Amino acid sequence: LRRQAVQTWRLDSFTGLARGYDPGLPDHDAGAPEAPEAPEPTDATPAGEGLPEFPRGTEAGTCLHAFFERLDFRTAAEPEATEALARTALAEHGFDARWAPGLARIAARVTAAPLAEGVRLAEVPPGRRLTELEFHYPVAALDPEGLAALLQAHGLPDFAQAARGLRFAPLTGFLRGFVDLVFQGADGRWYLADYKSNWLGPRLADYRRERLEAEMAGAGYWLQALLYAVAVHRYLRARVPGYAYARDFGGIAYLFVRGMSPEAPGNGVYFDRPAEALVEALDGWLAGEGG
Repeated sequence: LRRQAVQTWRLDSFTGLARGYDPGLPDHDAGAPEAPEAPEPTDATPAGEGLPEFPRGTEAGTCLHAFFERLDFRTAAEPEATEALARTALAEHGFDARWAPGLARIAARVTAAPLAEGVRLAEVPPGRRLTELEFHYPVAALDPEGLAALLQAHGLPDFAQAARGLRFAPLTGFLRGFVDLVFQGADGRWYLADYKSNWLGPRLADYRRERLEAEMAGAGYWLQALLYAVAVHRYLRARVPGYAYARDFGGIAYLFVRGMSPEAPGNGVYFDRPAEALVEALDGWLAGEGG
């Protein structure tokens, strides 16, 4: 056949829309380059700023996700228990147990670092978190130009320009995804978090806000964040009595786990709380109610 089949009605995901990967699998840093080991800190690395070492690549990202799924955030600072959990995850994904201490150090840093004002994972018990929350929601219409117009109308010209650069075919059908973590903070609000194992450099300074913004833009994570925000918004609306976005939705935290540290608040954490009007408009547009 010389003609390409039209696939308007389909099941798709963020990875399918942004990069053409398998829509049926979680996105565990699938675009990260493969490397057998993390580079050693160089002589230019300031004393005390060398980050915990861990390999890079897709399988390393999957291993990190599996580790954090099982981790009790409240006891992550206890090396013995955390290293035992790390050895299990490493063995399951084909990595040497020598990486366990580094993985434990990453866990201690991530859980102790503030994600937003008054919000730390170390204070979240298992009963107030959902891991790998899978969702399917119907999409009446989703296309790059329509998305760009909606973002432009809500005062986000940079996102609108990025949306025009997407090359996916218009989607009608279902959007599928896996939210790494949904949790209720000490403030009573609900947050969604996504673990990213992307390697941006050997120093804490390599994970400052401006570097994270560039990575969010370059990898298309801004689109993932918006689609996941709609998914969690719908989930909470259906399950929290009297749910109100302004009161109950805390925000989105992209956790670049290699660069997080309580000694450098904000490093490695890309936090955002989209405007309620934007989330409601995107929700309605995807449902076919206009923007």
